This record gives sequence, C-alpha cells and structure tokens, in this order.
Amino acid sequence: MWSDNVTVCLMCYNEEKRIEYAIRNFKGKFKIMVVDNIPPSTDRTREICERHGVEYVILDRCGHAEQPIVMNELWKKITTDYMIYAMCAEYVPDELLHLYAKVANEKSYDTVCALRVSIIAGKHVFVWGRAYNLLFWRTGPGRFNRRDSVNYENNPIHRYGKLACDRSRVLKASNDPKLMFYQFQDYDTAAWEKQQVLNRSDIEAQQMCQNGERYSFFKMIYRSLREFIIAYFIYGAYQDGHLGFMHSYFRFTIYMSSYMRLWDIEHNLQKDQIVAIHNTLKEKLLSKEITVESLLKR
Repeated sequence: MWSDNVTVCLMCYNEEKRIEYAIRNFKGKFKIMVVDNIPPSTDRTREICERHGVEYVILDRCGHAEQPIVMNELWKKITTDYMIYAMCAEYVPDELLHLYAKVANEKSYDTVCALRVSIIAGKHVFVWGRAYNLLFWRTGPGRFNRRDSVNYENNPIHRYGKLACDRSRVLKASNDPKLMFYQFQDYDTAAWEKQQVLNRSDIEAQQMCQNGERYSFFKMIYRSLREFIIAYFIYGAYQDGHLGFMHSYFRFTIYMSSYMRLWDIEHNLQKDQIVAIHNTLKEKLLSKEITVESLLKR
C-alpha cells in the first residue's frame, strides 16, 4: 500500500458497468470505501465490491454528495487523516496518486488541488485545464483533503467546499497531464439534459433561494452567456468542434435553467401548484363560469 493514511471514498449508484475500473485504479494503493446511496444500488455494484474485497457502506446522499450532511458523515466513517473524494467515471494517473501518497505520508499539505479534464465521446474537452494550453488556475480545496481542512457549510452543488486551512497548506499540482484527473462523461445529449442540466438546476435553484438570492433577468442572461463565452472562446472549447460547442452550450443552459427554476420557486409555481391552477380553470370552463375568450386576455 502506498499510504495507509488515505481513504478513497468512491461514490456510486448502480455502477456495475464502471465501478470495477475505479476500484482497480486505487486498489493496493490506498484504503477504499465504496459509498452507495439510499435506497442502495439494484444492480451488481455490491457484488463487484465484495469480489474485490473493498469496504461497502450505504449513506443517504440526499440527491447530491457535496453537502455537509454527507461529507461530514464520510469523515466520521473513515479513520485516516486524508480522503480522496472519487467518482466511478474518473481515472487518476499513478503519478498524481504518488503525489497524494507522498503528501499523506509526510503530512506536508492539507489539500492538493489538481486540474480536471473531461473526456466526451472519447475526446478531450476542456473543463478545468487544457494540458498544453493552460490559461487559468485556481487555489482551493480539491478532491484530496486532510481532515478538518475543508468547510462544507452552504456548499453549492458540484463544488468542493471552502478552505478551512491556511492557503500555504494548499498544493497546486502542475499542469502536467499526468498530474490531472480525467472524467469520462458517459452522456449523450439526452442524458446531459436529464442528468446534468435538469437535476443540477433543481438543486442549485433551491440552494440559491435558501441563500437569499432573488431571480434577476439580467443575472440570468449575464451569467449564462458568461459561462458559454469563457468555456467556448477563452478556454478554447471551439477547438473541439461540435463536442466543444455542446459542452459550452450545456454550461449555458445550466445557469439559464437554475434561474428559471428560481423564478418558479419565488412564485410558488412548481408542478403541483401549476396543476392546481389549471384544474381550477378547467372546472370553471366546464361549469361555464368563464369562457375560452377569458383565457386569451392578458
């Protein structure tokens, strides 16, 4: 084992087609804890975990995994000082894992922040870093963190939390391709719309509302266009043809959808309320209380 001071928390749900690759990526290097959801997977996920002899636990992730109720519970379940927060869709090169092991063995840093590369339909599309054309970099929590180094309170969906340690304790991995982690996004357009846009937008809108943010037409247009322009033109996704445009477009639609759902929440116009309004109108139409002409009035 490269380090017995690291636990890989591998998030999963019905991952029988991908989880074995993820387990093999970390097996023999660190402790592995596979974290299933409630209700648990209905496919062969658990069977595969048992065959590989890795720890398997069930944890209610409340629809998404980056919230304090989930992350704090994970830290209670592991005994190591360091955690790698991992997904079944990802591959982490051995060179980056060696860096994680070195940091954990020496306790030299509290968090290591590495760039993420997306592989879509077999091709590299920019997300956090283009291996040979890096334009922007950030310092903050990554997927590898020491206990108590990250605060997850009010953490937005798909974010890694806020630093609770000094910035001098953050190590930024270089832009060497072997020191990035690779996310294989196994989605066609329909799956992108359903899983990445719709589900995320629902959660993000609820978080925005809870944090006191109000719907703004200007913010909706500005933030959505900004995401598209940064991804497509500044980060260079235009170099990836249709796949780059698709990726940039969905970053645009995520923000558009989040703000539109925020408007729904503010006006109590989610599905059940809309059905109730329409049923009232249909009842009035059937009873001749109103006419169809009244529906056309603005």
